[in-house]
Amino acid sequence: MMLIGALGGFMANLYTNNLVIGVLVAIIAGGMLSLIHAFLCITLRSNQVVSGLAITLMGAGLSSFLGKSLVGVPAPNCFRAFKIPFLSSIPFIGRI
Repeated sequence: MMLIGALGGFMANLYTNNLVIGVLVAIIAGGMLSLIHAFLCITLRSNQVVSGLAITLMGAGLSSFLGKSLVGVPAPNCFRAFKIPFLSSIPFIGRI
């Protein structure tokens, strides 16, 4: 679910050049796979482990197949670094 969401978010950010749309597409893509998992487990009463593993493997394969052409493509927009007053003073956390 997370791999498909990440791929969808990156592709949306790449093609629309908008971070907000990229985040929304990532949320929707992950949510759609979650709904498929819920349908399989609740409505069809399938085993959660088996359907979860199948969806995870499908997501890994699909994101690898669809994202192969995007390897090495830099993201057009990235979130900027910002300081959180309390956390930035902790040595091993630093800037976020």
